[in-house]
Amino acid sequence: MFSHFFAADRLINAPKAEAQKAKGYVQRILEIWNRGDDVEWHIARHALKTKEEAQEVESSLIGTLGISKNGLPLNISRGRGNRLRGPRNAEQVKVMAAKPLKPTTPFDTVFVFQIYRGLKEGRTPYDATRMWWSIPIYLRERTVAGNAHIVGLVDGVSLGAYKIKRWEKEGTRWLSPGKADISAPLIYKDWGRIISDARGYVQHGGFLALEFDGRGKYRFIRGATDKNWRQF
Repeated sequence: MFSHFFAADRLINAPKAEAQKAKGYVQRILEIWNRGDDVEWHIARHALKTKEEAQEVESSLIGTLGISKNGLPLNISRGRGNRLRGPRNAEQVKVMAAKPLKPTTPFDTVFVFQIYRGLKEGRTPYDATRMWWSIPIYLRERTVAGNAHIVGLVDGVSLGAYKIKRWEKEGTRWLSPGKADISAPLIYKDWGRIISDARGYVQHGGFLALEFDGRGKYRFIRGATDKNWRQF
């Protein structure tokens, strides 16, 4: 239970070079002690019967600290089972609850982009979805009627879906500018069926363009050679 303290205690009078080789959380304890302060501790759970049970509790605490004002602890590992069973924020819960896409509203043109890179660069789902893309003119012209939308996917789930009001050009790329209306029938949906029909195209970085009839059918405008209507 107090292994980190014991490790720090063994290094309290060790040469500085040796102490610097210690793990981050041991070095943090030493820093606090060297300031003349004490390290406060609390036992969150006790009487745990197995190592696996202890690891699950540790993982939960690590994840909870990560969303607190203190930020992530210095552990290299984020905890056992954290990826599958760890903390989730509101956005992640919406993704987990995403239902398969099957719009009951017709859409003339829906552009579908992968936005993982944009989010990784710090953009919001809104900005990552409407950022600069290479849109050929024949597709831009389809948006004139006003029933065109743009969707941003991460792992097959739409985190952004907005109505396109107009396009603005920047060099050879185009942006859907301004404050856009959220397209409720398209956001937080599982697009797995669509992606599976155009997997090769998507894997090579291509964006998709689709039409939905609102009665359970869709067709590819861009992303598949077969442009016929398909049933969900």
